[in-house]
Amino acid sequence: MGTYTHNGVKVNTMTGRQIILPSPQGKIRWHIRNFTSDQDKTKTIQAIKKGFDLWERIFNPIMFEGTNDIKEAHIVIHFSSDSDRSNPPPRPFGENVLGFAYALGDVWLNDDFDWQEIMKGERTTGRTADLFTAFVHELGHSFNIGHSESNEALMYASYNGVDSALSPYEVEAVDFLYGNIRAMVYKKKWAEERKILEVEAGMSPKATPKIAGGSQFIILGILGIVYFLASKTNIVKNIA
Repeated sequence: MGTYTHNGVKVNTMTGRQIILPSPQGKIRWHIRNFTSDQDKTKTIQAIKKGFDLWERIFNPIMFEGTNDIKEAHIVIHFSSDSDRSNPPPRPFGENVLGFAYALGDVWLNDDFDWQEIMKGERTTGRTADLFTAFVHELGHSFNIGHSESNEALMYASYNGVDSALSPYEVEAVDFLYGNIRAMVYKKKWAEERKILEVEAGMSPKATPKIAGGSQFIILGILGIVYFLASKTNIVKNIA
């Protein structure tokens, strides 16, 4: 983990200044590995896409794109549970954990909860949770953003009900980690810079991130050091 100050905002990361390496076209691709049975697949896809769309507001011009090919995906979304044998989680969720994410890799959502589309202000009981809100939080961890100490932030450690507003914390965290690449994508220089980094790191020009137990090809800052790393954190549901 790391703690930094950026534009007067304290930013926590999960693994130093590591970031996901976008494609030469400036895209970060995602794939849904399987679906919850709690709602229609279409609603699940909408919630996941809505989560990426929210983050894309501050990642722009880096874009997020769904893919049917898991091998192309930088981020894979899984629905699982501690009793799941067909797609078991890499570690137990625990009783009240909605989900966890590997920094620069997979998002795992606990299917022992009842995932629904919940309107802001709507009261829920028991193990019902808003899929969009929980996913947006875990997605932040995939980007290597750690928890915020502010309960107004999407990256606050506890689930406080439906939330769809980005706070200054998320804005500054993305700028701190991805600002350089965003600038290069905007200036249409990222594809060439990525080729240079591939050569320095000994990567094949056709190399794509590979999913391997939550690990990802990642790049350290903008220096071209590529290696494997897996870290994790989670969001816990408060039960009154």
